[in-house]
Amino acid sequence: MNGSTRPQGAEGRPEIAGLRVEGRTRRGRPCALVDRTGDDLAGAELERLLAELVASDAFGFQATGNADGIPLDQARFAHVQIGDRLYRLIVEQADARLERF
Repeated sequence: MNGSTRPQGAEGRPEIAGLRVEGRTRRGRPCALVDRTGDDLAGAELERLLAELVASDAFGFQATGNADGIPLDQARFAHVQIGDRLYRLIVEQADARLERF
C-alpha cells in the first residue's frame, strides 16, 4: 500500500474520521479506505483490510444484473469485525469507508 494519513479538516485540524489508507487497485488505479468510526483503528489493520479489498477486486465498476438492466457504480455494503467490534464497510468505485454499525 502507499501509506496512510490522517485527513485534514477545516483550519488544518484532523477530521474525526481517523486514518485514510491509500493504495492501488489490481488495474493500477488509486483507491483508498477511510476510517470514519471515530475509534482510532490501527493503521496496520486498515492496510490489511485495504489489501484484502484490492485482492478481491472490490474496486471499480461492478455490474449487478437484474430484470431492469445492469446498474453500475452503486455502493456495496458489508459488515466486518475488527477486534470485538462490528463495523459497516461501504465500497464505492475507488473508495471504501468504515463506519460504526
